[in-house]
Amino acid sequence: MAVGDRLGFGMSATGRMVGIKEVANGLECRCVCPACRAPLIARQGGVRRWHFSHAPGFVVCGSGPETALHRMAKQIIAEWDEVNLPPLDIRVSRRSADGQSVVRNATIPSAQFIVEESVIEARREGFVPDVLLHGANGELLAVEVCVTHKVGRTKQQRVARCALPMIQFSVATFDDWAGGPIELEQQLRTATPEWIFHPQEARLRQQLEAEVEGELLRLRREQTARLLEARTEISGTNDLFAGVDECRTSSHRLKAHTEPQHVAVLGCCIVINVATTTGIWALTADQRLQTKILDQITADAGVSRLRVTERIHTGNHGVLLVTGAAVRNWAEGVAHRLKQAFPDNVTTEEFES
Repeated sequence: MAVGDRLGFGMSATGRMVGIKEVANGLECRCVCPACRAPLIARQGGVRRWHFSHAPGFVVCGSGPETALHRMAKQIIAEWDEVNLPPLDIRVSRRSADGQSVVRNATIPSAQFIVEESVIEARREGFVPDVLLHGANGELLAVEVCVTHKVGRTKQQRVARCALPMIQFSVATFDDWAGGPIELEQQLRTATPEWIFHPQEARLRQQLEAEVEGELLRLRREQTARLLEARTEISGTNDLFAGVDECRTSSHRLKAHTEPQHVAVLGCCIVINVATTTGIWALTADQRLQTKILDQITADAGVSRLRVTERIHTGNHGVLLVTGAAVRNWAEGVAHRLKQAFPDNVTTEEFES
């Protein structure tokens, strides 16, 4: 007997698939291979598990076991009175410019399809479903059986064009099915099929995508408003310097640079003044983030061997005064390094700026 010539099911003279326990032994089974139509012999010995194989003198086709399992599964499903349809989970996820995850979920609930009529391999427009089930009210359900190959993209597209609901069962491939049709039906009954096409999925997914886009737009508008507010507050650089001077104990007054360097980063504005000493103002409504930014700037300055002479918080402004010979060159790169230090708080626009 050739390797792989072990069929769990055979095709009777009437074209119906049968199990090994339903037929007589040997050639008396009067079955043929569903793939190549060669006669089968029912091997019902006392050593090996019972199975069908090609009769002596006939070439083993090789595809018999898979074809037999596939045809038997279709036959079993076609005889069902109802099919339990699984739920379908739909998830749409996008990430906002500042790294926030926006997710919307929906579930099409499970249901039961009551079968009035079934047809095996009923041709449709450009494809042939394994089983086509007809419901009591004219509704249709296509069922595919996967042994080794799942439904391909081309067939999926054709099914979608027809708007035909389709599910797919997967069955395990064994060398033989000694348990026969009963064992196979139990596996099919307990399996959870997957949706190949659900008519409601596209509409529901489109609705979720619209909700996600709406939320992303809201977040973008909020971020823009925060940036505009920050830029408005910091536009009066002289007033800011004066306000900081009021908080300082030093009698030396800060001098506002006529054209301070404005850098948008981390949802706030940073003004770098390199007139005499360098003042770095991190402006944000979030006090916790403001503190983290100033801590990072302090550490960054230390790496460059610069000295932080003062650290002041006044209102919404956090101020560091940094001095050192290389302060100007250091100031030019600090915004870029802040973006790397706080990637979750940096927007796409800020990365590109």
